Amino acid sequence: MHGENDSQVRRGANAAVLVSCAAPIAIVSILLAPMLGSFASAIVFTVAILGGAGILIRGRLPEVPIAVRWTATAFAVFFGAELVSGLVNWNGSATVGQIGANVAFLGVLPIYALIVQSRERLLRHLLMAAPWCALAALALAALQQFVLDFRPQGGDGNAGVFAVTTAILMAFTLANALANALEANRPRSGILGSTIDLAGVFAAAATLILSSTRALWPSLAIFPLILWLVTLQLGESRLQRRIMAFSTIVIIAAGMTFADTLSRRVAQVEANIAAVQQGNNDTSLGKRLVIWKVAIGAIGEHPLLGYGPDAPRRLMKERSAQIGGTTIIYSHFHNVILDELVRAGLVGTFALVAMVVVPLVAAVRHTRDRTASIGFGLLICVQIAFLLSGSVNIMLHHDILDAQFLANTVLCLYFVFGRVGRATGDTPPVPDEELALSNLRRRNRQ
Repeated sequence: MHGENDSQVRRGANAAVLVSCAAPIAIVSILLAPMLGSFASAIVFTVAILGGAGILIRGRLPEVPIAVRWTATAFAVFFGAELVSGLVNWNGSATVGQIGANVAFLGVLPIYALIVQSRERLLRHLLMAAPWCALAALALAALQQFVLDFRPQGGDGNAGVFAVTTAILMAFTLANALANALEANRPRSGILGSTIDLAGVFAAAATLILSSTRALWPSLAIFPLILWLVTLQLGESRLQRRIMAFSTIVIIAAGMTFADTLSRRVAQVEANIAAVQQGNNDTSLGKRLVIWKVAIGAIGEHPLLGYGPDAPRRLMKERSAQIGGTTIIYSHFHNVILDELVRAGLVGTFALVAMVVVPLVAAVRHTRDRTASIGFGLLICVQIAFLLSGSVNIMLHHDILDAQFLANTVLCLYFVFGRVGRATGDTPPVPDEELALSNLRRRNRQ
């Protein structure tokens, strides 16, 4: 009996640690990702490793909602598709490196199993932190743009990755403004609170604009609409319209403030199109057209399993000069569908689509309260950000993007489903969390 009590105390203490760490880890690894770069992805991977070790020690899979199991299966199938393609198209250490990087896609259940804080409280902490993280991101972007005189690239040194993580941060700032407008007992109230909320939206939008990543700019218009639509069922349409209208005005103000960046990048598109028409491929658009032709030619040769996960660089090195007159080598084909068709063929591409569709369909069909509705909206925004990036740039197969896709998918599913798979009303206390708090109170009394 004494041993059983000790075991419960230990489990309670462990759960208490998980409860206290959940929000800080999520804030650092997701909301601060634009500034921290690969450090944020290292945190995500560390959490996945710890969760995986816990599963191995217990010798059984964690109890999670069925939708999370299906999502984990979709991610695992994607890993398996690329593994099979790599084995069929074996290329030594290059293949090993790509397969090793893909292990991250096995992290859905390990990460989900470690989240024990109530979904309402966890979401509240992230939303409260979002405006401040956005202001920090804007400060870094302004430093890089106006003081150091180079295109803002965040903490990773990659403007495209910076834009994706900033777009996700903008979704959280919009969700924060919306949630506070609907919350009767707001953590921040009055003019000051609303000013902070809208300042966060402005900062995130301005940072996204300064990244000069045109592919992500549509999210400036799409995200407010998405978050408004998914929360219509909450019955506060007037308040929702008002806060989304103010947020849209703030985003427009950010566009007007940095209109020179917008106009300059649009002018570059026009110049690139004119250069391509004159047969000049030495532009960002021209190079894309060349490598897209390389990809299209290769896809027909190995349609089912592709050329292997290490193929993009290899094929570009071999074939780009024949098509464009000069050798062009990137780590990816600047289009997620073409890239995956080359890497793992139709099998890998269908698996990639499943990683997006499975969690989305599960969340669509689930009954949702306020927390779940906001989580569902965030999930859609995250997926849109990745798909926009993948349309003409990179979506996955980059440490930061893989980590963010994994972490945000898991987190949004947790907001929708919680630990028990119910999103109607408040989520009941998690057993481990309840036990931890009880044990801590008892120890304090002693």
